[in-house]
Amino acid sequence: MGGRNVFIFDLDDTLYQKDKDNKVFSIINSDLLDQLNGIKIVFSNAQYYYCLDFLKKIDILHHFSAVYSADTLEGMKPSIGVYQKVARLTGLTSVDRVFFFDDIGVNLINAKKVGWHTIHIDQNYNKEDPTSISSSKLDFIDMTYNNINNALYDIIHLPRT
Repeated sequence: MGGRNVFIFDLDDTLYQKDKDNKVFSIINSDLLDQLNGIKIVFSNAQYYYCLDFLKKIDILHHFSAVYSADTLEGMKPSIGVYQKVARLTGLTSVDRVFFFDDIGVNLINAKKVGWHTIHIDQNYNKEDPTSISSSKLDFIDMTYNNINNALYDIIHLPRT
């Protein structure tokens, strides 16, 4: 039997996005979070209380079983040690199917090294534009989306194996 589905999210510019005037314009859809079958975790370089406050502000804290931050992990992405620590704290095994969402490409390198499926959230990415540069052409990125809601929609509708 297969392992668990585990969804690990960066906070800033992943669970929400801001425009050039620093105004939030896109927030993760709570209904999509409800449809994800698995454990949901926040893994951020921000401080713990900032993460909690923001997740409460956008009313999605209740979806997450854990919030891991730079201060609680005593380290920051992209250091491979913090990915390994998140894996230990979460009790991840080699049969678990882990999806990691982050807006910063370099943060996906070590996620891939520890065996996680990597999803790059790049608000400038346009899959319909053939001239758009897709970071998914990099071997450490499995998928690229312009926002978290499009990514979750596709993941929810992936065929079950």
